[in-house]
Amino acid sequence: MKYNENQIAQLRASVGESLSEKRFAHTLGVEEMAVLIGEKCMPASIDKLRVAALLHDISKEYFEAEHFEIAKRNNLTMSEYERTSPAIWHSITAPSVIKERFSEYADPDVLTATAYHTTGSPDMSVFDEIICLADYIEYGRKHKVCIDLRESFLRELDLAKNREEAILALHRATAHAIDNTINDLVSRGMTVHERSILARDILLGKTER
Repeated sequence: MKYNENQIAQLRASVGESLSEKRFAHTLGVEEMAVLIGEKCMPASIDKLRVAALLHDISKEYFEAEHFEIAKRNNLTMSEYERTSPAIWHSITAPSVIKERFSEYADPDVLTATAYHTTGSPDMSVFDEIICLADYIEYGRKHKVCIDLRESFLRELDLAKNREEAILALHRATAHAIDNTINDLVSRGMTVHERSILARDILLGKTER
């Protein structure tokens, strides 16, 4: 599925009306970073990367009851860990929200990237990785670990001689981002989603080939 500039502009305006000013600023930052990465890793999919970036947090600000109502309405299965982890509810419900409210943009790649952008997944595609990493290193992120990874990854991306080298840099950076998230959760005595651990290990394996 392809999207033209007018469709993307309309979506951007609609998302802006659906999110708080702070969340929308972050969303625009993710869009900017997704384009920057996509130009080296998936230049033919820039339009879809923009759409996925704009929609990745579309249900982030929903109340608890809204998330569970969406899950019930769409027969979404949530594990006990997921039911007690508010930070990832939006990645579970956003694909359904996109289908219901933004059906024109419900491309399979967009839906999958939205579902995986928080926890990662061992089944992540390059498209999924771009959205996951863009969310973590967009310029609005001010935590030192985000800044350090952003700077090192963008240097490596700039030095990449071809798409293969750029994707390898993407694998390394996405693994690093997920590893940082795992370490943060562990340091706070919180449980880590098994998908995150599997995703990190798969990505590390790709960088060691």
